[in-house]
Amino acid sequence: HPNKDAITAADQSANYASIHKALTEARIQNKLNSPIYTLVWNEEKQVFTYGVRSDEQVYYLHEYMEFPQELLDNMEHGGTIPRYTSENGVWISAFHPIKNSSGKVVALLEADVEFGMFIDMVRWQYLKEALICFAVIVLIALILIPYTRKILREDQEQKERFILQNKLIEEKNKDITDSINYALRIQNAILPPLSRFDENFADSFVYYQSKDIVAGDFYWFEVIGDDIYLAAADCTGHGVPGAMVSVICSNALNRAVKELGLRDTG
Repeated sequence: HPNKDAITAADQSANYASIHKALTEARIQNKLNSPIYTLVWNEEKQVFTYGVRSDEQVYYLHEYMEFPQELLDNMEHGGTIPRYTSENGVWISAFHPIKNSSGKVVALLEADVEFGMFIDMVRWQYLKEALICFAVIVLIALILIPYTRKILREDQEQKERFILQNKLIEEKNKDITDSINYALRIQNAILPPLSRFDENFADSFVYYQSKDIVAGDFYWFEVIGDDIYLAAADCTGHGVPGAMVSVICSNALNRAVKELGLRDTG
């Protein structure tokens, strides 16, 4: 079919129909809205002519007048053509050489996307991805918000437990401190007053420094007749237990000199 419009219908020629079917399947497979078609270079007229198309319109051997130069420059390898204008509108295209058994390029296979449609596709793709991202964010938020609330609730409960425990500790510490101070008053009651030292010694002092509020250390003083008995004692233990032992030991010294009449300090 060497002449223009020698084929006017897709089913007019078996070869045309076979190629038309293959191109249609390729268009559907690649989800293209625009037709796929073949182009043949007319050396004599220096112009491309249309061959087979994937749609039902037949432009058999119609000339492609305002073709982009990339088609001719890259016939051997094919490529892509960014935005360009032809007599049919504004397009973005990709093309690939069709070679015979000898490796000679006999035609081009081209697929187009109308530029406005391409922009809509890109915008829709961005919108779809944005919607997906938003949906993922919402999903993550729905998952994390209850988990975050649970963590915050547990943290608040832990803080409340800490405050309660701290209050209990403070109360216990106050009770213990009060008990120690009471033990101190008991211990001070058994220690001889400093005035007795002043009455019996012209120049005297007592240095008494407990490690804690109360301790097992104590001093003792007693006058029997013309004799003065002194003791600086260190009882086993410290704190309240040591203080209790010091009370016992002080009473033991009092009993030794007053009830048992012991006079030998050894």
